[in-house]
Amino acid sequence: MQGYKLEFKRNCDCETLHPVQKLVQFGRVDGKDVMATLTDPSAGGELSTDDTPRSKLERVAAQIQPPRRGQDPWAPIDGVTTRRCQEWTTEFVQRLEDQGLIGPGALEKVQGERDPPTHGIFGYGGGTRIPEERVVYGLEST
Repeated sequence: MQGYKLEFKRNCDCETLHPVQKLVQFGRVDGKDVMATLTDPSAGGELSTDDTPRSKLERVAAQIQPPRRGQDPWAPIDGVTTRRCQEWTTEFVQRLEDQGLIGPGALEKVQGERDPPTHGIFGYGGGTRIPEERVVYGLEST
């Protein structure tokens, strides 16, 4: 596995950045917990990417280690020694629920969208689920 790093894309329209096949809305967050300086890209806001957390939600995200590089590509996902971005997302949503930053039930929705632990692992049947990079998990701010 190549590993991931945490980055924040500001003024990003996820639906045009990558071809999205499925958008999963799993909850609402308070607008005050999202970076307030974001502007609509169509209104002239510039796309920027950095790794500095600036909002409450970003600070929660930064507390969770992204899936590391060099994991055993033959091992089923256990969420501890082998992780995908799906496990990272699950842990993030759990923390949001624990801190009252998202309503109850979001974690259950995210869990329902996860692939089985052997999905994408060498030597196991892969199934026909949509690739992770083509699914966007969404939070709506109020």
